[in-house]
Amino acid sequence: MSAGPAQVQLCALQVGGDHYAVDIMRVEEILHPAPVTKVPGAPALIEGVVQLRGAVLPVLDVRRALGFVHLEPLGRLARLVVCRVGGRRLGLLVDAVTGVLKVELGELKPAPSAAASAVVPGLLRHQERLYLLLDVLALLEGGLA
Repeated sequence: MSAGPAQVQLCALQVGGDHYAVDIMRVEEILHPAPVTKVPGAPALIEGVVQLRGAVLPVLDVRRALGFVHLEPLGRLARLVVCRVGGRRLGLLVDAVTGVLKVELGELKPAPSAAASAVVPGLLRHQERLYLLLDVLALLEGGLA
């Protein structure tokens, strides 16, 4: 009996009107955003910190990290996506979480060289929609730089 094509699950996000996806294995939980406490001297992309069940979690505004300059206030669909990267946890502030995508590995494509970056290394066309793949580790490293 042969196994079918290898599949991966992605968490679909909306950021600044565009569609993104992150590996669901990095996602611990999805929450309504909590009030963020600003931290003087923190890297520019770090929005601040939130307290989550006794732990202090850095929060990165993904819109700012991706270069969106005209930031509207977050709406009612906004979410805090808690991700684990190695031994660290990070909250990603996004406009919305739109679902879980189950796709075959072969559907994931590298980003065209003109658009490729460490943060967006690939893309996926799924159900007539283009998703940019986010590398959470690269986001974290960029936010802490």
